[in-house]
Amino acid sequence: AFTGCSGSRQSTQPPATAFPFRMKHITPKPLSAQEQLKFNTLYLEAIRQGLKGNDASCFELLNRALELNPDAAECLSRKAQFVTDTAETVSLLWHAIAVAPENAYYRKQLAYTYLRQEKYDSATAVLSTVIDLEEYPIDDLWLLFRLQTQQTDYDGALKTLDRLERLEGDNEQFAYERIKLYLTAKRTDDAYAEAERLCQENPNEPRHQLLLASLYLDNGRAAEGYALCRKVQAQDPDNELAQTWLLGYYQNQGDTTAFNALLDSVAGNPKVSNPIRFQLL
Repeated sequence: AFTGCSGSRQSTQPPATAFPFRMKHITPKPLSAQEQLKFNTLYLEAIRQGLKGNDASCFELLNRALELNPDAAECLSRKAQFVTDTAETVSLLWHAIAVAPENAYYRKQLAYTYLRQEKYDSATAVLSTVIDLEEYPIDDLWLLFRLQTQQTDYDGALKTLDRLERLEGDNEQFAYERIKLYLTAKRTDDAYAEAERLCQENPNEPRHQLLLASLYLDNGRAAEGYALCRKVQAQDPDNELAQTWLLGYYQNQGDTTAFNALLDSVAGNPKVSNPIRFQLL
């Protein structure tokens, strides 16, 4: 890693209130044909040296290229990978973005720089602009969702989850993430509604019904949770998830008789898999 050097124009990082990217666009000065040829030669040689692992040579060549064209976004971005001063790294990347605001890579580079600095508000703000520049920003959307959840921006996280669902298609993962988010945000009624919707759309999937039963149990509606679990058990007496749920329920309720009776039944049931039987016993 390297410290900055003279010869390249430094930009000023916009304040946090400038998000999202309310900054003046920089138009690079035109180069003469001779200057452009020299710049291209220096930049391509910098890339070649970088690929060979000659970081010092690469860094020097980038600086020489920036002396010719201080607004070369590609050089600013590559130089930012070498400098150790985090403030300079951020400044270089803001400069690159000001030159090429449509370039998602530079913004993503800046977002990850902020993440390494644990500046999560800034990282979230930058990342939220990246996803509008990408055709299929799945990984970045998931990262944005985690950051928004961590920062308790639950409404923002729900919107991001909706966007992910539109891109990836409806599946139970999104429903489960939504339920977890509602519970974290203490929006229990919304968590119930999402779990109930999941059950209605998948009436033959006992896992969803047992999830709803657990929600009931954990939120003062134990009788409803127990009834729902017994309903699952009536439909599928050998369902291991239902048996596990009931054992936990009886234990929490202090119903030793029911607990021991079910445990004996599970232990003697050849349809219960050995890992589950050993776990319960």
